[in-house]
Amino acid sequence: MSDKILNHIMDRIEFMSNKMVTKDDLETMATKSDIKNMATKDDLKTMATKSDIKNMAAKSDLNNMATKDDIKNLAANIKSLEEKTNQNTDKIALNFKQIVTNTEQSFSLKDDMKELKVSGKRLEDKSDKNTDKIDLNYKQIVANSEQLNALTNSSTKQEDILATLALRSIEQEGKLRSADL
Repeated sequence: MSDKILNHIMDRIEFMSNKMVTKDDLETMATKSDIKNMATKDDLKTMATKSDIKNMAAKSDLNNMATKDDIKNLAANIKSLEEKTNQNTDKIALNFKQIVTNTEQSFSLKDDMKELKVSGKRLEDKSDKNTDKIDLNYKQIVANSEQLNALTNSSTKQEDILATLALRSIEQEGKLRSADL
């Protein structure tokens, strides 16, 4: 009977020695400071859920979006177009006034005057349409910039969540190991 008890005790000692943490294991375990920096239950309540993540932009969505450089270039191009449009509008107005003045001075026919005024009006209409298009482009740039900012914030939040979840995983692993002891 004492052999049985002795064998049982030896088996228990061997079992416990297999379950004990080694020095190498201790180096990979979380420290108190690691645990203090982990997310709390309240932190987890404010984190994104699976449904939140499903609604977030994918990497492929981000690849198709305009970059900061694209938006800067677009803004510069719009400004350049506005300047050119303003210059052309001024030139057109000046040319139109000169044409009207020259026409009136040369005693052209009323029909010729009407035709020139209509041509000038068409040029002014084209200029107005170009200005409207530039305004629409500018509004689209603003909308794209806002969307880019929202996606950047979302990406940062996801990175923070992943870091917190990784720390929680380390904490849980430490708890499981200490519970097995």
